[in-house]
Amino acid sequence: ERTVKLKQLKAQVGTCTFESSWVIVMAVGQLLVIQSEITKLQEQMEDCLKYKTFLEKLTPAEWTAQQEEVKRLRKRQRRKATVRDIAIAEALEAMLAEISVVIDSALHPEAPR
Repeated sequence: ERTVKLKQLKAQVGTCTFESSWVIVMAVGQLLVIQSEITKLQEQMEDCLKYKTFLEKLTPAEWTAQQEEVKRLRKRQRRKATVRDIAIAEALEAMLAEISVVIDSALHPEAPR
């Protein structure tokens, strides 16, 4: 009986060891695939950066300055539009508050103001 239990235990340990080894092998394989993908993407990024530098050298300085000014103007316009939208929203809220006071006083003339 004891030897049967030992054989069963040994078989279970062997199965667990095999399964654990298989899981480790699969994980290492996945890790290698990921590392390969990272290396490939890094090489692509280096190529893109080289191309960007090349294009920046070709681009006239006047054009770059002009584009920066256009960008600054767009940013300024967006800020002004945001401030204007906030002012309009506040004015509308104030008008709605006044209108509700007028409506309340018309509906309830006996209520103190």
